[in-house]
Amino acid sequence: MALRDQKKKKIYEKVNSGDKYFINATKQAQISASYAKAEHLNDAGIFEITKPFIFQIQLLEEDIDELRRFGTGSGELNVDGGSF
Repeated sequence: MALRDQKKKKIYEKVNSGDKYFINATKQAQISASYAKAEHLNDAGIFEITKPFIFQIQLLEEDIDELRRFGTGSGELNVDGGSF
């Protein structure tokens, strides 16, 4: 079964400065530093607005991890209650 085309849109652009989604290295560093400090979780104002998105992104991350596990052959095959 073939995969359908991706539906995602970029969140931001790091290379092409002519792109309307471009952010420069300073803004990229600010985003990274904010994430490293877990501001998206620890700042009550930010968290209140973004919590549904954080929840969905976490679910996507878990799905991607499961696809990686399955795709690399590291998943177990359960047949009649026994794992292989």
